[in-house]
Amino acid sequence: MEDLGVDVAQAQLAMEQEVDGMLQQLTDAMESGGLPALANEVQEIRQKVRDVTAQVAVTGPPNVGKTTLISTALRLSAETAALLQHAPKPAPCFQPGRPRVIFWELPAIGGASFCVNTYLRQVDVDKYTGFLILSCTEFSREMLGLASELRRIGKPFCLIRSKIDVRRRCYRKREFADEVLCALRRQPLPHLDLESAVVRLFYLDCRDSEDFDFKPCVQALQDASPSALLRHSLLVSLSYLSNKFQLKTSLKQLTPIWAIHSLVVDPVGLAGLPYQVNARFLVDQIYFYRLILGIDFQALKVQAKRLRLPTFVLSDELRAGLPCSLSEVDVVAELTKWTALKVPVANSKLKWVPLLRQLPGGEISGAAVIRLLDFMVTQYMIDVYRIESKIAAVLRGE
Repeated sequence: MEDLGVDVAQAQLAMEQEVDGMLQQLTDAMESGGLPALANEVQEIRQKVRDVTAQVAVTGPPNVGKTTLISTALRLSAETAALLQHAPKPAPCFQPGRPRVIFWELPAIGGASFCVNTYLRQVDVDKYTGFLILSCTEFSREMLGLASELRRIGKPFCLIRSKIDVRRRCYRKREFADEVLCALRRQPLPHLDLESAVVRLFYLDCRDSEDFDFKPCVQALQDASPSALLRHSLLVSLSYLSNKFQLKTSLKQLTPIWAIHSLVVDPVGLAGLPYQVNARFLVDQIYFYRLILGIDFQALKVQAKRLRLPTFVLSDELRAGLPCSLSEVDVVAELTKWTALKVPVANSKLKWVPLLRQLPGGEISGAAVIRLLDFMVTQYMIDVYRIESKIAAVLRGE
């Protein structure tokens, strides 16, 4: 990928095209083998989406904050971070139970015998979604040579000036960028110019995801992901660092898949609904939205503890319709409302209507489930904004 600052609209279009391909797969399955084939195909697609895992490489000289950056991004405990620091390199690390993104701390860069091509071959460069290259001083020729080679082969990367907290007054000044990249000016590299390098340059205090360029750096890497599903995986896995609008859009683009899954994989008849549906699957899917958005009870408890507040101060900000302790009864009651309203699917999802009409419950069943899932994503995202506003007010002393 030539530029890290890829157009977000282009990235969203890539996801739309990915989902269009899934629609074609499901349509072909229905036409060739009916409901059994459709059920098998939608389960395979679900597994494909769940299996996509982004691999992010973190490298640089010794003692520049590589382990700290990974620990902060993944919200690791101090004990886990200590194990990572002393693990043989390359060392993988991911959130327990949620390995959609794996950060790899690579062997340190530098030394008289360092060779970029040998290094990339040894760490298996092709398996990584992107690279984070850290330095706490100026970038050496070895580091910039690595960046130059990554740019040549089309691998996304970010140059990160770490430990920026010790030089706050220099943050984001062009003079500082020139100082950091002076090695590039002295010895120009064939595939990396100063303008390109400055675009890719981020300033981090690796201990604090809320300060400086931590979030913009992660978001730039997400946007530059080489495939739509890898980008989705990064958005979901690092949701608290993600652009909320992009995350919401990515989640909503997949709701027709999950709607069809709920209607053709192990559906059962339920009182009040004129069609069969797998309510347990919908409960799990809706709880998944709550979990990745960080508004489940455990996440709120951790946030409240950090702020030295009772958990209810944050949980009281939740306004979404379904209770915290989700049950199949709650979901069916909500789904019954959407079915009775007979609200059509959004214009962006009209392409799904021909396939929905072939389902046992007809178009109205698929439309109701899609609208329910879209509604929950929207409402939960509003809750996220409310909680963020509350936290900001608490930090201001209000």
